[in-house]
Formats: sequence, C-alpha cells, structure tokens
Amino acid sequence: MTTAALAAGVDFPASQVIFDALAMGIQWLTVQEFHQMMGRAGRPDFHDLGRVVILAEPGGSYSRTSGKTEEEVAVGLLRGGEMEEVAPEYDMEQSTEEFVANAVVSNGDEQQIIKMNRAMVGTLEPALPPTLLDYGLVRRRGGRIELADMARVMAEHFIGAERLMEIKDLVRRMDDAAEIVAELECAEETTP
Repeated sequence: MTTAALAAGVDFPASQVIFDALAMGIQWLTVQEFHQMMGRAGRPDFHDLGRVVILAEPGGSYSRTSGKTEEEVAVGLLRGGEMEEVAPEYDMEQSTEEFVANAVVSNGDEQQIIKMNRAMVGTLEPALPPTLLDYGLVRRRGGRIELADMARVMAEHFIGAERLMEIKDLVRRMDDAAEIVAELECAEETTP
C-alpha cells in the first residue's frame, strides 16, 4: 500500500504500488502526490517491470463539497491532470542549510555555489547568508568558502544555522542527552 511517506519522495523501490484509496485524510491526492507514489513501482536496477493498482470504489467520495467520485478522480490522475507550480521560498534558516550543502558539493568554490543556488527551484535568501558569517560557520577567502567543522555538521545533518546554535547552547548548558532532545522537541512544538 502506498503512503504519505512515498508522496514525500522517500526512496522506497517496490515492484508494485497499490492505491486502496485516492484520498489522504479528507483531501483527494494531488497530481504530484499521485505521480510520486506511483513512481515507486518498477524502479531501475531493482525491477524489470512496475505495476500500479488502483482500488477505486465506484461512486465513492471522501468529500461532500467535492462532488467527484473516486473513479472520476482516478481517471483525472491517470490522464495527468494539471500539475501545480512548485517554487518554494526558503527562509534564512533553510537558506543556510542549502548554502552549506552546496558549499560541500562545490568544494568551496564560491562561483560554483552561486551557480548552484541560482539553479535551484524556488527563492533563496542572499547568496552568502550573513548568519553563517556572523556565527563564524564560514569564512570567505580568495573566491573560496571555507566551512568550519560545525558548518560541516549542518550539511551532514540538514540543520540550519539558528537550530545549530540552539543545539550548541543546550549542549553547553545540559549534560543529559535526553534532556537536550526533550528541550529541542518542546521548542519545535511551540514554534509557529
């Protein structure tokens, strides 16, 4: 059975994908979610053939306001429907994550980092987020970006600069790893 994790693009190759419903919660699947889930079936290097099975309930509907039946949704999804525009806007925290990851991939070549940032889908904050410089996580030297060890931790664990500084502060103040994790989880729940 296919799940929301597969819609998010988790790399989970399968020989077949079975849709027992075309809704997630009370919402119909979007074309992107459907294609992501369906694309897990028959992955190269794993399977010669992929199968997709849709168990649409004739006349079934998950929303009184939609007016569509599950079989009508299935036909629309199989025909490709209309793809939504995807262009994320990265905040400063996400931009710091992307910047250090791109710095690792480009081996610190600043021009290459700029080129990679421009090629990304969506909108990033400035090419060199000032918080990285302010926290001493990166240093600019002769057209190269040098990453401090902590910036490499950011890249390896997909952590933004603010979150990394929060973790660093908690490690300085607390000895118990479980308390640190609990504090991080509590802070995450209260963040809007």
